[in-house]
Amino acid sequence: MIDNSNIEHHHHHHAASHGDLIRIITASVLYIAANLVSDMIADPMNRLALYIIVYLFVGIDVIWNAIKGIVHGEWFDENFLMTVATLGVFALAIFEGNDDYGEAISVILFFRIGEYFQGYASMKSKKKIEALGIEKSGSSRSTSQSEAFITRFAKVYTPFVCCGALILAIIAPLINMAIGGGDADWNTWIYRALTFLVISCPCALVISIPMTFFASIINASKHGILITDGCGLEQLNKGTFPSGEIVFADNNPSKHNIAKKIARRCMNIVWQNIFFAIGVKIIVLILSAFGITSMWLAIFADTGIMILAVLNAMRALYIKSN
Repeated sequence: MIDNSNIEHHHHHHAASHGDLIRIITASVLYIAANLVSDMIADPMNRLALYIIVYLFVGIDVIWNAIKGIVHGEWFDENFLMTVATLGVFALAIFEGNDDYGEAISVILFFRIGEYFQGYASMKSKKKIEALGIEKSGSSRSTSQSEAFITRFAKVYTPFVCCGALILAIIAPLINMAIGGGDADWNTWIYRALTFLVISCPCALVISIPMTFFASIINASKHGILITDGCGLEQLNKGTFPSGEIVFADNNPSKHNIAKKIARRCMNIVWQNIFFAIGVKIIVLILSAFGITSMWLAIFADTGIMILAVLNAMRALYIKSN
């Protein structure tokens, strides 16, 4: 069986279930209802309590996973980063007294929607991969160059962005106060730092690249071609037929061209997602540092780009045989 644990290695979420979907829909309804009735509640503490209930309803699993991640030393886990960011937005709203708690709930809600979407796509891909019955153990599975690149990138990118958030939250206000001679404007800089945290997880890349390989392997199987892993696809894209990583159902010469075509499409999609995801994140990070963007754009750069990248990866499922 092809080892498809690469997704779970980076994202510790369970497979999407009907319960998750019902919870997301219910949370969305509660969020809308809270916005509608909040103006009718005179006591600020009661309004805060209302939004906290909605926040915990949709985000308690994220918080719990963040706690478990801390226990296991995973400080840069996406659940931890999202928890810090959303609780930070809550804290700023309380400190400023503007009752703007909806932004924190929106962030955690879209994060859960993204997790459900990637869990659903991953579950469907794994079922189809398992149906192929290709034998290749996880211990012997080779890591493709693309996956190795993303692993190295993630180890550098997330800590780098988190350090940038720390600089924005602490050092930038002090510099602003020293140069301007006035208020440090802590709230503004902390908000910018929180947007950094939302963008700090390379979910789109970690999820979409192995899914592109899975989709391409499934596509190849439809044409009587069994490819064991991403390394085989990368070698095929270079014009070679790796021994032990590709098996043809018959000796039809046309299948060689089909295999190369599938591999070429696969690698094109892989690099499209890499350049697109990294490019958007860099742009939004720069805009966030200068206060030009908002938390909504940060959500798009994280969850939105991840969904688009996964949808793009699914294009590898289809290719014309002629």
